[in-house]
Amino acid sequence: MKANYTVSQFNMPPFPQGPDGTLRQVGLEFEFANLSPKETANLVQRQFGGEIQEENPHLCYVNTESLGTFTIQVDARMLSEKSYQSFFEKLGIDLDQNIQNKSLDEHIEGLLGHIAQDLIPYELTTPPVPLDRLTEIAELKDIMRENDAKGTLDSWKYGFGLHLNPEVPATSPKGILQYLRAFVLLFPWLRQEGKIDLTRRIMPFIDPFELGYLRIILPTNYTPDMETLIRDYHHHNPDRNRPLDLYPLFAHLKPELVKTFSGVGKISPRPTFHYRLPNCEISSPDWHLADVWNRWLEVEKLAANSRLLKKASALFQEKQLRPFLPNEKDWIEYLEQNVIDHE
Repeated sequence: MKANYTVSQFNMPPFPQGPDGTLRQVGLEFEFANLSPKETANLVQRQFGGEIQEENPHLCYVNTESLGTFTIQVDARMLSEKSYQSFFEKLGIDLDQNIQNKSLDEHIEGLLGHIAQDLIPYELTTPPVPLDRLTEIAELKDIMRENDAKGTLDSWKYGFGLHLNPEVPATSPKGILQYLRAFVLLFPWLRQEGKIDLTRRIMPFIDPFELGYLRIILPTNYTPDMETLIRDYHHHNPDRNRPLDLYPLFAHLKPELVKTFSGVGKISPRPTFHYRLPNCEISSPDWHLADVWNRWLEVEKLAANSRLLKKASALFQEKQLRPFLPNEKDWIEYLEQNVIDHE
């Protein structure tokens, strides 16, 4: 049956504790427009208190006692990571020419006036938030909406996303592989239920995992050690533009190995999954963080159910990895009838 989500209720995952036995945390990254970093910092301060530190017009921090530091800035990854360059080239913007002989700050200053406000979002990054305090972040999101923050659906140019960084419950290669398998099996449903915006789909930020990689990771005889898991991931996913980006986790677990990889851009090592798929519909009163979070929990629930995961994986390999075009509609129907919120 289909899951019945309560928009105000953030459900708990099957494993709510992290490796250290404490309640897990999750960081959130909101991409938005129409509010400056300083204006956003004022709203964060209104909600959580703390002190504002304004580095420049495009970077602010809010240091709070209760949670930690919030960061609001131009999404510098859009300018600094080579993986985004092809998108700008399609728009006739030569980043190499603009960046030449300039620091990133100078580059941002120069571009902000004529492209950044239309194409490059501001980003609010929260500190790691305990799972039982997510309602406070939802309240902050509502405050931003009330102050006219703009999100994914406010312009065809806004390929804005909400990124979740849930702390991993365990760090073994087997455990990570369980979550990766669960995610790729649920990806068509997540994309449909999240109504992922067309602009986000065509932008090179959330490219699906290719079927060739799924043929490697789904068979039960794939039992890699950590180094093999990471090397296989990098070989088939040489950039960070995946809806579930594992590079931050791998950089935390095997920093020296990940440092040898080229072309993946800047990575902040952390013991989290980096879930990049959802829209950031921050201007809509009908868009609720609990819905986004609870959909992610379907991945966690499937990963925790080895029997169901094995069954769904076998069927996917039989029906969806055939030489001809897989039937995504039939697969989503199977997931809704047999996997989603299925005890």
